Amino acid sequence: MNSNKLILALRTKFGVTTDAALRRALGLSQMTLQNWRTRTRVTPRIIAQQMHRLANERLAGQDVVDALHKTFQTKSLDSLAKNFGVTLQAVQGWKARKNFTAKQTAKLVSAARKASNKESYYTALRPLVEFFPIIKWKAKPRSKFQLFSVKLDTGGDHPYRSGLRKELEAHHGIYVFFDSRGQAIYVGKARKQKLWPEMTNAFNRKRGAIQKIWRVKHPERRQKYKTSDEKARQIDEYVVPLHELATYFSAYDVADGMVNKLEALLVRSFANGLLNKRMETFGRKKKK
Repeated sequence: MNSNKLILALRTKFGVTTDAALRRALGLSQMTLQNWRTRTRVTPRIIAQQMHRLANERLAGQDVVDALHKTFQTKSLDSLAKNFGVTLQAVQGWKARKNFTAKQTAKLVSAARKASNKESYYTALRPLVEFFPIIKWKAKPRSKFQLFSVKLDTGGDHPYRSGLRKELEAHHGIYVFFDSRGQAIYVGKARKQKLWPEMTNAFNRKRGAIQKIWRVKHPERRQKYKTSDEKARQIDEYVVPLHELATYFSAYDVADGMVNKLEALLVRSFANGLLNKRMETFGRKKKK
């Protein structure tokens, strides 16, 4: 077969007009195509070799499904279908194909993208607990106050509270402290560390003038009561930590990319009712 006529026929078949485009379509090197041109004829053996190479490079459906199982750590076609958000019949169709074309591969990628977007929608924000009553507790006399204890008075762990603590120790996100009236008094984020240690730190933190209340200092030692004539006790301002103000808390598991923006939204929306010291701002997209 005349080599030039073969190249022209291949261009027509693949809808390309240049040798470079033909090489990309066939997966040929520049040297290979140039060798074809310099030959007076291309033998059937050369054509057979090229067709064999192209056939070997096509993806069989079984190979594709096996690779997807490995990537998504699934063992059944049904679980793989759920990962992609498609029907079981669709995955069975993938497996039955002898080869995957570029169009079929594009559809597969599109299905994966849609499934990923859908999964992100449902998992971007998840309530862990809302308006949970705080029962402050110390493991040791000099340790920090904790929001609650997982221990029962009779021994053993409380199943609900121990489960909640595990969730708070496992996730990043946003938390809100409320006063006894159920009104939000502080909003915080846990992005660099998990919710439990971040909330514990905030619960014990003193933040100066922003967190003061009027009160009277009464003696804590065992001493005799004195009337106001004997001892005048003045009402004064005192800096207090959140554990003296907060009665309830809520916590939310939030996707890492949303933590900063969601905290900023809450602080800015309720700025005049919160004890937050800093007015959070919405982050700007970094320039590449």
